[in-house]
Amino acid sequence: MCTPEESESAPRRERITREEWEAYHERTRENAPRPLLVEAFQYVTEGREALDVGAGALNDSVYLLENGFTVTALDHVEVKDTRISDTLAPRFRYVISPMETFQYPKEAYDLVTAQYSLPFIHPPELFHGVLRDIIASLRPGGIFTGEFFGKQHDAGGVQPLTLFDLSEAHALLQGLEIIKLEPLREKKERVDGRVDDIIEFIVRKPVDGMPFSRT
Repeated sequence: MCTPEESESAPRRERITREEWEAYHERTRENAPRPLLVEAFQYVTEGREALDVGAGALNDSVYLLENGFTVTALDHVEVKDTRISDTLAPRFRYVISPMETFQYPKEAYDLVTAQYSLPFIHPPELFHGVLRDIIASLRPGGIFTGEFFGKQHDAGGVQPLTLFDLSEAHALLQGLEIIKLEPLREKKERVDGRVDDIIEFIVRKPVDGMPFSRT
């Protein structure tokens, strides 16, 4: 599961509760870093400033810290993590804030990772503005990685979600150098009958700037 589990018979609702996120973070706190982040890591050629959007159980943040990054971890639910030692702590900034209201600094990060967080921007009408601000926070040459949910994705009892097909995902990343943009699975059905339809991406912000449309 990529997100807090939902009962197949649960009524449709707009948001996952804080308690559900806390329980999910507790279940996943010993997980390895996301494979897509590990893949994207190799494309960072300069700088060591990272933003972890929707940092969750901090597994990806810890991975980046251990690989020499200074990390800003952004999430609306705080977790305690003993893995962030006194040695790592000076390079770690923990911001407890919704990703929708965070003030993204301009051209501040060499790497932005948003693992399974962008589809949960709420309300969905804010999606394009938040995405625009995240991209603007990248330094020229910086790497941005994360996922979109495809049109067939079923997150159980949670709606609405921002859903895109592959061509729409490509348009969302217009002006960026696309390193990877592809389905994680071809609409693979889970054992509970729901469908995973996830689009992974790794992109680079051009050194000479980029045009980015909010529409």
